[in-house]
Parts: sequence; C-alpha cells; structure tokens
Amino acid sequence: MIHVSGWITDVRPRNGLEEKNVFLLPVSSGYQQYGPADGADYTMERPQGRLDSQILYIQKGRGLFEIEGTAFEAVSGQVVVIPAHAPHRYTYDHRQDCTVYWVHCTGYGMPDMIDALLSGGGFCIDVGQSRHMVDLFQRITMEFQRKDAQYEGICSGMLQELLHYILRKKATLEEAAHRRRDDRIDRVVTLMHEQYMYPWTMKELADRANLCPSRFIHLFTETQHVSPGRFLGKIRMDNARELLCDDNLSIGDVSRMVGFQSLQYFCRAFRAETGMSPSEYRNQAE
Repeated sequence: MIHVSGWITDVRPRNGLEEKNVFLLPVSSGYQQYGPADGADYTMERPQGRLDSQILYIQKGRGLFEIEGTAFEAVSGQVVVIPAHAPHRYTYDHRQDCTVYWVHCTGYGMPDMIDALLSGGGFCIDVGQSRHMVDLFQRITMEFQRKDAQYEGICSGMLQELLHYILRKKATLEEAAHRRRDDRIDRVVTLMHEQYMYPWTMKELADRANLCPSRFIHLFTETQHVSPGRFLGKIRMDNARELLCDDNLSIGDVSRMVGFQSLQYFCRAFRAETGMSPSEYRNQAE
C-alpha cells in the first residue's frame, strides 16, 4: 500500500475538524494505492462519522461503501461524498490495482456544497477521468506538506475550485443524459472526442453522419444545444487545459496536439474560452 497525505496543522485530530469561521477549509488531503502485492483489503470504518466531510475520487479500481446505511460500489471515474457526522465504512479490494484521492473538508459553506453535490440522490457522482482533478488533489497535499506562507488560503481556494469542478462535471453529464438522442450525431460526438486533434471540416463531419452539412448542423445543434464548431472547440480547449499542466510540453506542442495549425490562432481561441492566455493559465496552475 502507498499512502501519501498532508494536514493543515501538525496536530491530526482523530475525529476530524469542524470550523465554522471560514467558508471552505480543507483539513487533510492525499492519495492511496493498493494492489495484489498488499495481500489484504483496506477497510476504514467510522460508526460515528467525522466532524468534517470527505470527498473521494476513484481514479482507478473500485471500492465498496456504506454511508448512513446505504451500501453501494464506486468505480473508476466516480466521486464519493461523505457528509460530516455520517456513519460510514469503505473497503478497497487488494486483488486489483486501486488509486483513490481524498480530501477532508469543513467550513460554514460545506452544508450547502454537500447539498449541491448530492442533489441527484445517493452519495456517488459520475465525473469521468480528469487529470485536472488529480492535479488539484496533489497540489493541496503538497501545500499541506510544505506549509509555505499563506498555504491555508491557497488550499481553501483550490478546494473551492475542486468542488465546483465536480459540480461542473456533474451538471454536464446530467445535461447530456436529458438531451434528445440521435445515433448519427452520437457517432460524430464520439469521433470528436476521440480525434479532436484532426482538422475536421463541417462537410467531413456531416459525411460521417450521412447527412448534408446544413441538416447536420441543424440536427447537431438541436441535440447538443450548441453548434458543432463550438462543441469541437470546447473539447479542444478542455484538453488544452489538461495538457498545459504538463510542464514538459511547450505551448506550441499543446497547440498542435489539440488540432491547431496556427499557434497565434490557438492563443486567441484559448483566451476567448478562458479569459487568459495559455502562458497565464499555466502560471496560475503552477
């Protein structure tokens, strides 16, 4: 087992921490990895719950959870939300590789945030794979370990970004589930996600759906509530944000990898989408 963690204070309260004088405050953060070499399952049981809430992201593998008497399985690409004071128990199966990121958090804003996260019912949220989420967990943990000047405020800001990012993923998937479905458009959407770096023309995309361009644009916009060009552009920008977190890639590399032939055009498009240049985004992430 690999266990890496950091705490906001040097004292580690066994039953968590409750803070009502700040909006959002991470208490501890880290990640755990398990595999066949560990020889035994990992189980955490808290019959009385904790004073703070816990957010867990299953990046790889699966876990068995029971929260307030509700038992369920969480798998890769899902977030589990454990409210403060909620009795809970969870187990990770050592027979398969499992990686879980987590953060304990408190603050007077947490009850409303928990209500928003769990608005769909249950304690589990589909978010998919996200390097950005992993990066936020890792950065909070690193700040806790280093405890440089103003680390508490920086960690609070990153916690707020993490929680709202989860809410964004949740809203996006819920919206997609209620859209009108069309197999022809679904095929093109999958193609856009898989080959977003290709310089698609509208005619090429329409051909893939066996539609004329005008009918394709109308049907795509009707089912996805956004034009095909805007949809593809957002996929490219989302992937650009992820890739910019990798310092080994130049901005030119990122531009080409997400399908832009012109670095200048990429920079303009990125600023239009995010309100900042790729360099400014990378510096902020660091």
